[in-house]
Amino acid sequence: MRTLVVGGTGLIGQYAVRELLRRGHTVRVLARREPEPGSLPNGVSFVRADMVSGELGPALSGIDGLVHAAGADPRLVARGSALAFFRRVNVDASARLFAAARQAGVRRAVFVTSFFHAIEPELVTTQPYMRSRAESEDAALAAAGEELALSILQPSWVIGRLHGRVSLPGALVRYVRSPSPLFGPVGGSNFIAAASLAEAIAAAVERGEARQRHVVGDENLSWTDIIERFAAAAGRPRRVRKVQASVLAPLGVGARLLTRLVRRETGVDPAFVTQLFSRDFFCDASPAEQALGYARGNLATAIAEAVAASV
Repeated sequence: MRTLVVGGTGLIGQYAVRELLRRGHTVRVLARREPEPGSLPNGVSFVRADMVSGELGPALSGIDGLVHAAGADPRLVARGSALAFFRRVNVDASARLFAAARQAGVRRAVFVTSFFHAIEPELVTTQPYMRSRAESEDAALAAAGEELALSILQPSWVIGRLHGRVSLPGALVRYVRSPSPLFGPVGGSNFIAAASLAEAIAAAVERGEARQRHVVGDENLSWTDIIERFAAAAGRPRRVRKVQASVLAPLGVGARLLTRLVRRETGVDPAFVTQLFSRDFFCDASPAEQALGYARGNLATAIAEAVAASV
């Protein structure tokens, strides 16, 4: 299959590209920036374009399958309305991409979003990023119509290797290598290895059922557990002390005030972030595992890769 990966230079996209190649796909990557030297495997073609407003025809020409693994993540801070910004990038641009793919004759597609709104749907009423992700799925399905078989993957926190950019794994590696005592929020979440998610993506683009949504994850862990695993992999094993939500709350309120002072808005309210990390965002990934057949139990390898990439 000739497959285009939008966002193929990011963490999820890079792993998806390698997995698709392993399965015999001819792979093309679309991104806004040129890839770093050596980040794309040999034989992968690259098209530079802006998904929001650029010309998509050349990238979609001759393509059978499409993987959309790009978009604005919650770390971005917008000038003016955060909801307007995230809608423009996550909702409108995604709909534009899938409409163009349908018109170009692409047969199968996968849209990678996130799992927060699937776990707690009420988040869409208060958090612009979560709202944009939920709206983007409906907009994408409408744009795909009946001609383009589109399935949606909603992954949990992704652990893997990414050179040269700030990511959750990279931040954890820097933290556990510091000489200071380690602290972690009282909550937890689900985590998945990037390689496992890539297997799910490849399976979905090859045989995923159209219009189906899958919460894709692996292991439910507390934040203290995941930090301790990173510390052990980095050669600095030690206990992580739990921090209660009441201790973190002032940090979130302060960050909220700062963004307002500079007239910026965040995709996730900084005051809510402290709550987010102090709650259990667990999920049951077994339905997605059965439907897509991806491997679980690869977190140790993923953590080791993230640590090695941050040397």
